[in-house]
Amino acid sequence: MKPVSSINIGSIYYSLSIIILALYYLYENVFMPVGITKKHSMGFKIKNIDIQNINNIELQQLKDLVSQHGVVVIENAANYLSAQDLLLFASKFGELIKLPNGFGFNTSDQFETESYISNITNIDQRTGLIKSVNTAEYLHNDGDFWQNNYIYTFLYGDVIPNIGGNTHFVDLELAHDYLYQYHKTDIFDLIDDKRVVIDVNDIPDFEGSPFLDEFNSKHNVARHDIIDKHIVTQKPVLFYACKFAKIDGFTMDESRYILDKIDNILMNNDFMSYQHEWNENDLLIWDNTRVMHRSMGGYYLEPRKLLRAQSRLNLKS
Repeated sequence: MKPVSSINIGSIYYSLSIIILALYYLYENVFMPVGITKKHSMGFKIKNIDIQNINNIELQQLKDLVSQHGVVVIENAANYLSAQDLLLFASKFGELIKLPNGFGFNTSDQFETESYISNITNIDQRTGLIKSVNTAEYLHNDGDFWQNNYIYTFLYGDVIPNIGGNTHFVDLELAHDYLYQYHKTDIFDLIDDKRVVIDVNDIPDFEGSPFLDEFNSKHNVARHDIIDKHIVTQKPVLFYACKFAKIDGFTMDESRYILDKIDNILMNNDFMSYQHEWNENDLLIWDNTRVMHRSMGGYYLEPRKLLRAQSRLNLKS
């Protein structure tokens, strides 16, 4: 009997690798559910979904995907999505959130929706001129200043710059697990039973808003558990809002020291990150108790305009 040659063994391994690649191709291109193009821990991508005529089953599936993955990307959501279209879609997820106009960045020029739609843009709404902005270029959670902070954000790509303008997301389930495993004594144990205090007056992007007095007259300072349990998945998540927040029981300097350390960890671990490269008509949906996000800037004087709406999680809808 002839011994099995190394060439034959190599051929077997080669054949197996071809079979594995073929099976993977079939999974990605044939057996994947209709409309699914690629799966990430975040940035779950869907295409060919008619959001203007979505049925209840599809809506529930979409909600489940957002809870599971944090961020869902609907590619080519429409040839054009108006502010009213976006609001109608967002309202299917829960109660629309009406922000005081001073919190709306450059608010929509449509009178009836100006308090619900934000134009995240560097285009001056009155003159059309492009201006340099660096709004929200730090990790944060939308709506963290509300006590009821279970909020969806809907962000639609209207005008996309030729360079830069990406959006960075961090998975707060993975962030929790990472801190527990690798920073238990120096960080996790310090914050395990603490709450983060969110004073809307301390948020950099809201500084100087004429509506702060109005908001303060109606709402108390928000407090959230830093180590929390997600309302849908029941899995532990990290929630510290942003590095400018204060931790109950610590001074501002102590809070900033701890939150800066956490922020640096989250900013420098790719395995818990997703960076979205925008295309026109992309629609992103995310759960602000599952992920943090930031604008990555870098578009300088290239025009950029994203339409944003928010709704509060409604488990009964």
